[in-house]
Amino acid sequence: MKLADLIVSLIRADIPLREIDPYRRAGADAYDLIDDTEPASWARLAAWNAFLLQVYGDNLVAFGSKGRYMVADAAMLARRIYVLTNVWLEEVRKAQVSATYAYRFDLPYPLPHSAFRTDELLRAMRRTLDTGRTRVASDLLRFVGEDAHRDLLRVRLAEIDSEAHYVDRLWTSKRTEELSGHIGETLEDALDHTYEIGQLLAQPALILRLYR
Repeated sequence: MKLADLIVSLIRADIPLREIDPYRRAGADAYDLIDDTEPASWARLAAWNAFLLQVYGDNLVAFGSKGRYMVADAAMLARRIYVLTNVWLEEVRKAQVSATYAYRFDLPYPLPHSAFRTDELLRAMRRTLDTGRTRVASDLLRFVGEDAHRDLLRVRLAEIDSEAHYVDRLWTSKRTEELSGHIGETLEDALDHTYEIGQLLAQPALILRLYR
């Protein structure tokens, strides 16, 4: 380890990237399982949850890493997210071996977030939103459920698009603390809405619960 790297890590309380890598590698299957699971199933629902969590964690690593170190707040959130990714990967495998396997799933089921509004975190959230929104829009085009359910999902996608557009208009490299906080709150809402619509598309049986 170079002396300069050590000094920087101590001053900023950064975390060595090697401490996060095992958690990241453990969830890598999420990228394949999202397409390998049966549509409109509990396995697909678990695979979607694992997929977006892994994307979120990987974006935190990408934007929060500097050399061989990772910004502490991004690293703590990434580690928490990767642990949850593997919880859902376990659910995928259970559902794949049993046609009757199901688990209790309450809506809304939000993503984990951080109270911090650092540039690294905001950029990771924004990139995750882009990926998640693209995925759910594609899945919605293939939706074969009832027309009323499709309309409901379209309205929810329009909400996400509006939130994403608002973030784009607010985004600037010279942000005040107040603006960063507002952007972060909007991104949280948009990500949670994306996570939820992805869940509804993955297991349309959940849509019926919205009417109860």
